[in-house]
Amino acid sequence: ATAGIWDWEIALDSAGTKYAWFVNGLEARRKWDGVAGATAAWGGAPPQGKMCKIWKNRMIIVGPQVQRLYFSDIGNPESGWTNFIDIKSTDDENEPITWIDVIGEYLLVFKRNSTFVVFDSNTFANRRLSGVVGTVGRWQSQVVEGRCYFYHHTGLWSTDGLQSPKLESRKINPMLQDTANFNNLHSNVKLAKTGTHERCRLGEGAHGERLLLMTPVTPSAGAMLFPHMYQLCLDMKTQDGDHPWCAHGLGVHDGNSANEIKDI
Repeated sequence: ATAGIWDWEIALDSAGTKYAWFVNGLEARRKWDGVAGATAAWGGAPPQGKMCKIWKNRMIIVGPQVQRLYFSDIGNPESGWTNFIDIKSTDDENEPITWIDVIGEYLLVFKRNSTFVVFDSNTFANRRLSGVVGTVGRWQSQVVEGRCYFYHHTGLWSTDGLQSPKLESRKINPMLQDTANFNNLHSNVKLAKTGTHERCRLGEGAHGERLLLMTPVTPSAGAMLFPHMYQLCLDMKTQDGDHPWCAHGLGVHDGNSANEIKDI
């Protein structure tokens, strides 16, 4: 049987009973009261989406149409599933929604290279905060002290839901570079070579970070080499048990843009 990775939210049903509500985009939607020995069917024919989130007492589900938010009636996750809105602009009309999150009064909607905010829970009026950055997949954001931090392949970004996202990893990169243990690169695992020059090494930082070091393809004789360094994290964009690693560049390179690896 085909199985997906479940996303879930805690919310009350119309009778005031608390449930965990589950979706994964492949299997029948389920709910669980935390007591019964098995889950129960999620009533009201919710869409076959793979992400869900509670916002302003409505259940929000993404999909199966890749740019569509479905939303339940207020206070009842099992009714109102004919309500929907498509989140898109003329610039990214083919780009799917990759993740949603809630910050304060607002619902954030991420795509790979754009971020939207929904600011009205009745009309679902929305605007685009960024046409440059978003998230690569599910579970790539975290709200901390009034800001939503999220991963894009260019680094770690944040927004308060009102202003355009700002790059935060400029502050974090020096710390990661200072704590990386270059002498204990995971037993010096070599991933690729070009001639006599090692191209890639997989290693660990001093605090257990998974790091990838890369050198230019054809370094000049006698030149000082400055490796590209990436921190690796799971790309959760798939839902079939296949979790590829994605790399977030830490901005370390030799100053030659021709040698810089921007995304892998």
